[in-house]
Amino acid sequence: MEMKWVVGMWCRLFKHGVEELDLRGESSVDAEWIAYIGAFRYLRSLNLSDCRRLTTSALWPIAGISIYGLKC
Repeated sequence: MEMKWVVGMWCRLFKHGVEELDLRGESSVDAEWIAYIGAFRYLRSLNLSDCRRLTTSALWPIAGISIYGLKC
């Protein structure tokens, strides 16, 4: 629980300035992280390779995809 609080605070503080984020191989990245990352306004590069707890459905919202296809 403590780690999620730290991540949440970090994301709230830096969401207006982060342009590149490399979380390659981080074992704790999950759908909750992606929800926070989705709020990053200026993010232009995101590397999530080898994040084992991350599912493709967790990525759909930040990719602009819904279960019904692309959002317009």
